[in-house]
Amino acid sequence: MNVEWRPDSPRSDAPAAALLQLSACGLSVVIRAGGAAAAVSADGGGAAGAGAGGLPTAFRTAILEDTDIELVVSGWTANDERRFEEDFGIQTFWCRISELQKVAKSVGLPKTGVKALVQAVLEPTAPMPKGKKLPPTVWDSPTLNPAQIKYGVLDAVCIEHVLRVIEARF
Repeated sequence: MNVEWRPDSPRSDAPAAALLQLSACGLSVVIRAGGAAAAVSADGGGAAGAGAGGLPTAFRTAILEDTDIELVVSGWTANDERRFEEDFGIQTFWCRISELQKVAKSVGLPKTGVKALVQAVLEPTAPMPKGKKLPPTVWDSPTLNPAQIKYGVLDAVCIEHVLRVIEARF
């Protein structure tokens, strides 16, 4: 899981989360959060029925509140946790959240950034599939271009695949 946040601005009633990126079992989705009522999948399709934080209620209860599902994040901070709780109305103690960097350190990997982990556990000579950071992006804009969607999908996919390889090897 990864979250793209709205650019920092004075606190308003608008949620800070703009995009929620998930990847599992070969499926990756980029969900418009923060008041956007639609979900955008990797192929650009959509879904409606938004609940808290712009997330479909069925999704929220089936995924985020299911303690059998582990959410793996990268670079998760106390501030991210606070904003996640505020935006989605879910106390994170209900979620099983694992930090990829902590998992990598626990098995002795010295560099724990996503790019370094992709190269360390997937393929040492592989370039990072998502490339460098996008130019400053307004993740809560009414539409996302294909490069933004690709970036969002690959963020989540890289985190998922690195975790699966670490779990299998160590």
